[in-house]
Amino acid sequence: MNTLNTFGLAFLSPRIPAALPVARRSGLEQRLQALPQDANHHGGLTRQAALAAACALAACLAALAGCRRAPVEAPPEPLRQQLIARLKVFSALKEKQSEQLAAAAGEKISPEFKGFFDAAIRGDGQYVTNKDAYYKKNHPQFGNTNASNASLLTSYWQPVLEICLAYDAVVAGEPEYVREFEEGIIQSIPAGSVYFGGTDPGRGLVTAFCRSQPEADPFFTLTQNGVADPSYLEYVRRMYGGRIEVPTWEDSQKTYQNFNEDLQKRLAENKLKPDERVTNDNGRLQIGGQVVVMELNAQLARMLFDRNPGREFYIEESYPLDWMYPNLEPHGLILKINRAAQPELSAATVQRDQDYWQPRVRQMIGDWLRPETPLPTVLDFVEKIYGRKDLTGFTGNPRFVQDEESQRTFSKLRLTIAGVYAWRVGALQWVPTPGEYLARTDAERQRMTGAADLAFRQAFALYPYATGVFFDYANFLLAQGRKADAISLLEMELRHPEWPGFGLAGNIPKALAELKAQKAP
Repeated sequence: MNTLNTFGLAFLSPRIPAALPVARRSGLEQRLQALPQDANHHGGLTRQAALAAACALAACLAALAGCRRAPVEAPPEPLRQQLIARLKVFSALKEKQSEQLAAAAGEKISPEFKGFFDAAIRGDGQYVTNKDAYYKKNHPQFGNTNASNASLLTSYWQPVLEICLAYDAVVAGEPEYVREFEEGIIQSIPAGSVYFGGTDPGRGLVTAFCRSQPEADPFFTLTQNGVADPSYLEYVRRMYGGRIEVPTWEDSQKTYQNFNEDLQKRLAENKLKPDERVTNDNGRLQIGGQVVVMELNAQLARMLFDRNPGREFYIEESYPLDWMYPNLEPHGLILKINRAAQPELSAATVQRDQDYWQPRVRQMIGDWLRPETPLPTVLDFVEKIYGRKDLTGFTGNPRFVQDEESQRTFSKLRLTIAGVYAWRVGALQWVPTPGEYLARTDAERQRMTGAADLAFRQAFALYPYATGVFFDYANFLLAQGRKADAISLLEMELRHPEWPGFGLAGNIPKALAELKAQKAP
């Protein structure tokens, strides 16, 4: 398999910065250090309180009947106000939930957070997003240890975070696509399922716009990125009680201890994985790196999956956890985690995925990107629309290509699905494909390669700025022996240092020089 690493290129090695929304990944390194000693057990949110919250939500939703079904052509600001009206309801319920969590922990809502809840309930999006920016800089969750404000570590932080995520998406995004995102996910998931929201809108919007998160109506809403944090698991246990089996405090402790022992062994054998930062400080292991957190997330998420065999699981994430790939299949905007590993993805599965995405991409950027559309045509479109900002003859939605938040959101969804196809032909750089899951026949290889290539082209045309898009697509092209196409892709990125993702791709010139020096195709 040819990849960029096969050519001796190191510029793709930082998977995490290219792939994961750093601002929202849990800053767990200091928590992991203290995990075996943490013994903060709190009582559960009562069933009566959850039921009261659900009843309040039902009453408010009745008053807002029809908001969710506003016509597509609704002007942006009235539609945004409809969405904010929903967030006001959600925020009131989150405040009540926070009061219950605080009481169970022997706390009270602080003046700091009381002001936050008041602003969220009255629909003051500017206040909420400003406070969110402050929390990013000062809350210990985000790993800002030099500026951390310990007073922000409360028993009700998760409801605050969920309000922030929802408001951020509604305030920043084009309302039409905010609605399409949340409805597209919520309406696609069967009742009683478990949903993992990974990206900011994937967690925030789905949590806010489902009928009742505490009542799991219509499904259980979690985030895979939080399961390595015992305080998050405790929050989930309080909310969902015995309705789903959630890893316990003891499970978290044992998982960490086992992982710690494995790290020590691999450190001694010089077998650490890329980005695992581990040092031995007088017999005490000091660990760090996003990979470490994600590996712990993987083990605990797998435990949750295995302990709830009667429920279906779905995931929205930039990069699913490695163990999920054999079980994944496209499911509209997101992915389904099948209970059993799938030996292959059928032609019907690929066709259903393309039939779902094709009209959406057409509405966003025009009816020109087809399975047969060559990469040079895609590059010409990107140069014209995103490079020169020239919308002459553009037949898509101008509001989409002028809204970076919507572009990023839908491109990321499509990129994730592209990665599932690429994994089936061994072309997903950071997740090795066991032999039993590699496409076995020429027909299957062509089906997976074609599906991956189309999904990559769509993701790139929707949002060409993201390093994750052009890194992953470049890897895929090289794996297919398409060095000239990979060079063309990277040269386009090099022409646009003003694009948002360019800062993480500063070594493209070196990579291009190495690629061009290679004689083999």
